[in-house]
Amino acid sequence: MAYWAKWFHPELFSELDPQDIHQQYLTDFLGIDYDLDEHGVFAYQKQ
Repeated sequence: MAYWAKWFHPELFSELDPQDIHQQYLTDFLGIDYDLDEHGVFAYQKQ
């Protein structure tokens, strides 16, 4: 949802960092050792 908020309304969510939220979720809640900066995200935004 954070990615969608940022994509659809960037002016409203300029300070939101979806990748940071996603990384925290993977690391803290799922216990997965996956670096989003290195490997990318699990979403695709058509340009």
